[in-house]
Amino acid sequence: MADYPDIVGVIEQRMLEGRVRSRARHHEMAGKPYRPSSGTEGACFQNDWCGYCARDAEFQADPDFGEGCPIVADTFAYQITDPRYPKEWVYDRDGRPCCTAFTTDPNKPLRCDKTIDMFGPEIASHSSRSD
Repeated sequence: MADYPDIVGVIEQRMLEGRVRSRARHHEMAGKPYRPSSGTEGACFQNDWCGYCARDAEFQADPDFGEGCPIVADTFAYQITDPRYPKEWVYDRDGRPCCTAFTTDPNKPLRCDKTIDMFGPEIASHSSRSD
């Protein structure tokens, strides 16, 4: 999962480049799940986020046969109140919709943020015992 400062940086950069439309901020919604209120809003969100995300790149390149991001599919399959609705689509601290799984790095697969990285540095610190 991307770090929050990285996501904010992406939002700011894309707004400066004119790629993200200026949207109303809903500060009271910060941290809450996001679901587009219409098909148009959803298409804009997907264009702004999914269209530039490495996790959906295969589908963007070939919509007929490319593997798409499961987050997008799950937003169509589940209601926002369903526990299976993607936790990645939320309002950021400024009340703007964002996807916390957004990445431009194709080497970062989508994985559960509750699962420990078996090869990450935190495992090394747990496995080195001083017995």
